Amino acid sequence: MKDIFYDISDFRWSKENNSFYAEAPYLYPLGDYHSAFPNGKSKFYIKNFKTNDFRSFIFQEENTTYNILDQEEDYTIEETIWTYKSEDGILCQYLFQPLRSITD
Repeated sequence: MKDIFYDISDFRWSKENNSFYAEAPYLYPLGDYHSAFPNGKSKFYIKNFKTNDFRSFIFQEENTTYNILDQEEDYTIEETIWTYKSEDGILCQYLFQPLRSITD
């Protein structure tokens, strides 16, 4: 598969944490793709069109947490975060937050 690029404007930047953040449902790679992550958790690039520069990011870890929304209705929020890191130590995190039932 060819290299996957994202536009830097699709990410929020935290100067305090030296990190990029994006929410998966609002993220689309540059090119003709039908998925936010056409290469799964593989290496990708963030391109800055103002400077014509880019950074590569490599998958580091996946964390999932569950927060109960309503015990009577048995609904919870499943929040999954994929964390990537660039060669110079900048973090990039994707947030997935689907609503799902925990009933049997």
